[in-house]
Amino acid sequence: MDKDLASKIVRSQGERDRVDGIQPIMGFSDKGIPLYSRSIIFSAMDFEVANAYWINHSGKIRPVLNTHIDDVVDSPVSFGLTDNKVQEVYEKYGEALRVEGKARDEIIKNLCFKGWIRIRYYQAGNYYSIDVGKLNSRTREYLYQWAYKELESVNNHRFSGATIFEFSSGISSKFDMNDLVNEALLNAFQKGSLVMDYLVPVHSNADFLDLAPAARMESNIKSIIKSGVI
Repeated sequence: MDKDLASKIVRSQGERDRVDGIQPIMGFSDKGIPLYSRSIIFSAMDFEVANAYWINHSGKIRPVLNTHIDDVVDSPVSFGLTDNKVQEVYEKYGEALRVEGKARDEIIKNLCFKGWIRIRYYQAGNYYSIDVGKLNSRTREYLYQWAYKELESVNNHRFSGATIFEFSSGISSKFDMNDLVNEALLNAFQKGSLVMDYLVPVHSNADFLDLAPAARMESNIKSIIKSGVI
């Protein structure tokens, strides 16, 4: 967003906020990076509901149509890997490519340590399985936004289980989806703050390496701010 325009919006919004006592819709970090309210982010997010998702370290979220490992095998470069590297891991365990065994587990684990998040809903058991490398502030933010949009579309999953496994600690934490949008991931103060990290919906593996989805999301945010509907 053009910083002069954004500054004007922030100044005018700030005047209204001081009068109305409401949360500002945007601001800037100390490094000049735009910060937005979650209401703007959620309105701008063209969220596509699925039974499984990949989220990368920069917040790009993509529905998984088959299995997570199929996505990696089909487009390893999108995950920072090569065909040879994926093949080496499978050969290490003597497993056929795409089999969901030890090789798949090692690849998923290594991706999560690089900032990827794996999400899968299991109808048998009615729960979401979520794998992260480390449950830090960024992954918490991404998961909060995902859970919010997921429940906005699939409200009957509000009390479905949500098991978060953190590879760095080996700890598996069990919640329900309603917990994730309450204070399991972010406290009340954090939910009321402006944010820099947000999800960017993408629709193909190639989009993980493309700048266009982030530009499209930023354009959506800019349009919403200009419209004044938030």
